[in-house]
Amino acid sequence: ELAKLRDLGLEPIPKMNFSTWHDAWLGKYHELVSSDAYYAVCRDLIAEVCEIFDKPRFFHLGMDEEYTTGLGEMEKRYKHQFTRQPNMYWHDLYFLLGQVEKAGVRPWTFFDERNPGGADGIYRKFPKSVMLTAWHYGRKSRFDRNEYKIKALHEMSDLGFDQVPCGSNISATENFCELVDYCFEHVELDYLSGFMMAPWLPTLESYRRQHIEAIELVGATIGKLSV
Repeated sequence: ELAKLRDLGLEPIPKMNFSTWHDAWLGKYHELVSSDAYYAVCRDLIAEVCEIFDKPRFFHLGMDEEYTTGLGEMEKRYKHQFTRQPNMYWHDLYFLLGQVEKAGVRPWTFFDERNPGGADGIYRKFPKSVMLTAWHYGRKSRFDRNEYKIKALHEMSDLGFDQVPCGSNISATENFCELVDYCFEHVELDYLSGFMMAPWLPTLESYRRQHIEAIELVGATIGKLSV
């Protein structure tokens, strides 16, 4: 499958979300967060994936939406709720970053000011070697410089963090193109490494239209930029 993607001119990048709000894929180890068994499994998974992907340029670790307060509607339906306290969140994140770097790969995470530790001083906790992604899925009319998602785009740029902003067609088809335009106008281009489109829908036949739409929106945006 990797060879097939590369033959199509695509670069496959592994992404495994280790946030406790998004790690049901870990099975029983989801319930063993921060234990010796958990660390061993995470270490082995990262090493194996980096080997299978032939030492990719990046490894996306997710790590978003792990909140100590203000649980969302989705999380309230979970059978179990696990959230690391701030010190343990950063301890585990540094462990995961270290495992990726040990494989000679650059780590990549979502940036979320609502994660343990909050916005105050959060940038000082990230090493500059990490690629960061902030996101916004609304229309340009909602791009408020003081709103934490848009604010993050500016602050990461000002502090010299490489970033890949993320847009989506899940709530507004115009979002991706408008987000790209906004970043080209307001983000330091030297630190703008690309963009991510995330439909946030299962890859099932019933959602084919939305996925094709997402691809077409990216293509249209690229075409607009090249004019």
